[in-house]
Amino acid sequence: MTSIKMNEASSRSTLLLWLLVALAFGYVLLRSAVLSFSYDETFTYLEHVRKNVFFLTEFDQMGGNHHLLNVWGMWISEQLFGNAEWALRLPSVLAFGGYLFAAVRIAQRTTDASLAIGGFILMVAHPYLLDFFSLARGYAMGNAFLLLAMWASLEHLRKKAWSDLLLACLFAALAALAHIVMVNFLLAFAGAWSILFLGERMPPGMLRRRMGVIVVATALPLLLLVSNLLALRGAGSLNYGCDTLWRCSVATLMDQLLYRLSTPWPPLHWAALYLVAVVVSALVGLRLRWRTPDAAQRSVMFVALVLLLAVSAILVQHAWMGVPLPRTRTGLYLLPLTALLLVVALQAWQGAARWSGLVAGLLALPLTVHTLRAANMTHTMEWYSTGELNKAVDLIASIHAAKPAERSRLTVGTCFESTGCLGYYIHARRLHTLSYQPRSDTAFGPADLYLVEQDAHHLVDSTHWLLVARWDATQLALYRDKRSLHRFRDTLHISRFTNGDHAADVFPTRAGQSASRLAIHPICSSATSMPWSRRTPIGSATSRRCGVMVIRWQMPALPRISRHLFTACGNAVAWSCS
Repeated sequence: MTSIKMNEASSRSTLLLWLLVALAFGYVLLRSAVLSFSYDETFTYLEHVRKNVFFLTEFDQMGGNHHLLNVWGMWISEQLFGNAEWALRLPSVLAFGGYLFAAVRIAQRTTDASLAIGGFILMVAHPYLLDFFSLARGYAMGNAFLLLAMWASLEHLRKKAWSDLLLACLFAALAALAHIVMVNFLLAFAGAWSILFLGERMPPGMLRRRMGVIVVATALPLLLLVSNLLALRGAGSLNYGCDTLWRCSVATLMDQLLYRLSTPWPPLHWAALYLVAVVVSALVGLRLRWRTPDAAQRSVMFVALVLLLAVSAILVQHAWMGVPLPRTRTGLYLLPLTALLLVVALQAWQGAARWSGLVAGLLALPLTVHTLRAANMTHTMEWYSTGELNKAVDLIASIHAAKPAERSRLTVGTCFESTGCLGYYIHARRLHTLSYQPRSDTAFGPADLYLVEQDAHHLVDSTHWLLVARWDATQLALYRDKRSLHRFRDTLHISRFTNGDHAADVFPTRAGQSASRLAIHPICSSATSMPWSRRTPIGSATSRRCGVMVIRWQMPALPRISRHLFTACGNAVAWSCS
């Protein structure tokens, strides 16, 4: 009778687990289709995916944006499904499927239903983590392969099957290829297995075979990535980070995990509470299993070793090589590791299953409430200000389509984040007659339309600007200049078109006068010809590092002069190439 009840409880918990999986996967899939393309996604797409840069050969401060497996996945997805947001993010969504699979299999290592459900929630229900599975970033694949590697490792500890060990090593290597920061996880993974193998009594031949698998799985991705690591460090791509572990690394990560929601405690207090729960649970699990070591105890030891070695690798690199400590998303992979340690520790509470299920439920309940409060279809935490930029682009496109016949182009004044995102929408929606210019620190330049982010509302010109739309969730607003409703009279426009290397501003600048006989409009958008007789395509093989083109012109105050004469009177064309 007891066995029947246990089977019924197990069936109900399994059904509930897969229901949670369906809800989580559907949420991430839907967000991947409706959220705006972010600054970093746009840079990766325009500079790496669209240009077939599968391996970096040139390095600058934005070189760290090349996440190897993410670039490959975006390129394949674009070839199959096009360049819509959901298509380019599809590899990350599929990676989330792998993450959910690993979380379910780990949660099902116990027969206690409440512990299984609570453990799954502890590993999955983190809004900041879920954000990245909806974005085309390498963090998604990195964390997915991390949890898959840990799941396969736990299976090997329980079954001793060679296939599980090989699978774990493969997933760990793929995690390192997904994002450069995951190299620390790969090193910690290899170190933890080495310690466990050397501490076990086994025949020398078996030890050599196992250590050989670990060495090969670690060496191959390191050989592929070590040159990139050194080049990125020399170019300054790895300068994003912190100087202190607790007050910066932990504080910034926990601040993002709280997702801008009001809480009774500051971020570091929540971090301290979470770490205490993890450490106490792990110590209790190890203590209860100390006299009868089994797979559950070895699981706790292995996960704890990986976590401690990963943190040690971070500290050693910071002390000896000057590499900054993790900051926000670069330390995100520590979250699944600590959550996994908490779950396997609770599963190791032998003879105290009811207590472990109760503790898991108590920890999972506030996390569930927090995730439900943070759920949205408007923004992510890391790129909050441009979460609804796609809605603004829809309005801009409609205004652009309804522009007067005498106006061939429109200019949009932008803030920092929207400047980085508009390039994708201009390319994907073929708005090639739309230019954009970033604002200075204190003012917007003259433009037809203005995209005002949350930090720039104090710069709005209330005298001349009309509010077109405002999105309260992200505080993004679109304004239209009243003066753009009429013919231009003595209005100076400065437009910026980024078509090449991100650091092109540091290159030498050449200035020239456009000949009036050419009668060419002094505007050039991405992948079109330069406005002079040479007509070299920007970003092409013959102009391999064309960077930023800045075009300045002044429309004369002659209302009856033709548009062709306007275009022939461009004052100066400044361009930078090398």
